[in-house]
Amino acid sequence: MKTDTEITYPETYLHVRHCQSGEEWIIPITGRMNLDLETRVRHWIKREFCGELKLDGKIMSRLEGDYYAQVKTDGSTPDSVMCWDSGGFYLDTTY
Repeated sequence: MKTDTEITYPETYLHVRHCQSGEEWIIPITGRMNLDLETRVRHWIKREFCGELKLDGKIMSRLEGDYYAQVKTDGSTPDSVMCWDSGGFYLDTTY
């Protein structure tokens, strides 16, 4: 039985967490969208920061950076250890 405070997550989504502040983003992944973590993170950066920031280097598998991202494919909560792919990353300015 669901309670009023229980959150339902999309079946497939990108979860991004800012490691220092704990701020989180949940971005649904739908239809034929690619499940590649780097592709999804680059799309999120472009949309969230309006082209002012970019990925700084590669996504570090299973390590934290300033941000940590996961692709979830089973509708589980962000704190679940089950995920399609995950890794930490840093951002840099585009100028």
